[in-house]
Amino acid sequence: MKTTKALIVLAILALGVAGLLPSLAGAPENVPQRGLVQRVEELEGQVSALTARVEALEGVACMCRCDVLHLNPLADFPSNPSEGDLCVVGESGDRHIYCYLDGDWQLLDYLSQPPPQEPPPPEWP
Repeated sequence: MKTTKALIVLAILALGVAGLLPSLAGAPENVPQRGLVQRVEELEGQVSALTARVEALEGVACMCRCDVLHLNPLADFPSNPSEGDLCVVGESGDRHIYCYLDGDWQLLDYLSQPPPQEPPPPEWP
């Protein structure tokens, strides 16, 4: 994720320095070009603001590849779940993982109940 951020920052800086994005640096076409140093400083400020925004949004949605997803155990189910929410609920020694699907919490670990069984195929005489 840090590599992706760095590439985005470098791309924005490169385009701004090259003059391909003069509007990002606040230079309208009918105003004389400002100094390169001033434009780069303005772009650096914008990059800092964008980086802060990306960092603030990182916790909102997990859309990245990760090796481990850590869920803090809860004593009870969340009061306002959304479709697809995952949570670990229960007291120490009796916790289970659940997913909120179709308006209900579905047990995922099957430690306290066996998985649903498919009916056997009909027997033909």
